[in-house]
Amino acid sequence: MNKARRKQLLKLAIGLGIVGFIIYLADLEALGKVLARVNKWVFLSLPLFYVQTLFKSLRWTTYLRYKGVRLGHWESYVLYTQSMLLGLISPGRIGELYRSFTLSRRAQVSIGFSFASVVIDRCADVFMLSAIGFGGIGILWSNGSFAQAVAHGPLIAPAAFVFNAVRSRVIAIVERLSRGRALNVQAEYAEFKRAFTGFGFGLSSSLAILTLVSILSHAVQLWIIAVALEVPMSFGEIFIVFSASFLINLIPISVNGIGTREAFIVALLPTMGVDRETAVGFALMFTLIQFSNIVMCLPFWFARDKDSAAFAALNKTEDPG
Repeated sequence: MNKARRKQLLKLAIGLGIVGFIIYLADLEALGKVLARVNKWVFLSLPLFYVQTLFKSLRWTTYLRYKGVRLGHWESYVLYTQSMLLGLISPGRIGELYRSFTLSRRAQVSIGFSFASVVIDRCADVFMLSAIGFGGIGILWSNGSFAQAVAHGPLIAPAAFVFNAVRSRVIAIVERLSRGRALNVQAEYAEFKRAFTGFGFGLSSSLAILTLVSILSHAVQLWIIAVALEVPMSFGEIFIVFSASFLINLIPISVNGIGTREAFIVALLPTMGVDRETAVGFALMFTLIQFSNIVMCLPFWFARDKDSAAFAALNKTEDPG
């Protein structure tokens, strides 16, 4: 077992340990009554995952077409969903690497550009959610919420994401993606930097709108769950909680925010008039929805082609860095 996988398993154990501790502290009888409220509306919210992914893939396609790369909408959607599945079940953001690698092969573009397109796409999510999350935390802070103490520590987490994309790391990833191909690393890095230029008002606005719609569709999914569990919160409050929890997810001690997200929700919701067991039930359903996304991605994974085999061969060696 390589170092990356051991680190991922440790993070997963920490996250599940936190979830287990939260359940241990809960009144199990009362929690059971909360979960017994679950009805068909919870399951009918699942297809909203495809709506979220649709607007995310449209955002990526919009950027690519602006740069002259013609990738079909359906092809983009399938590739985006496949990469999301890999991102959910594997360490090291391998899903984004898969998307970069496959785009480079299919569209015959440089590795530097394809990797930059994925970074830009992810930055749209990070920056928009961070902006909304900071706003949400500001509202919670102004209301004197106890959760301000929980949320204050990770406020600088989005900056850590940006600084992870320093030059040496970018070059290391580009070299990995291009393994076995003739490559001028400095030229590819120049392509990577060039991909960040030319953002006019029209393109920036389009990317921002598509990102916001994707975020709103996710918030609607959580609101449906809240209604099903009879959580006494408005859509606006659910939206604030969701966006603020994104910042908590960036704390690098668990996998996909498992554990830290639940702890934040359980600490926050009682300050907003929700009883603790209902807060625990909502947090657990939130996590269940995240795991259900894996199942939602599977049909698209079966549409993979030779690019998947090539990428699998590429990743048999240990991840650099």
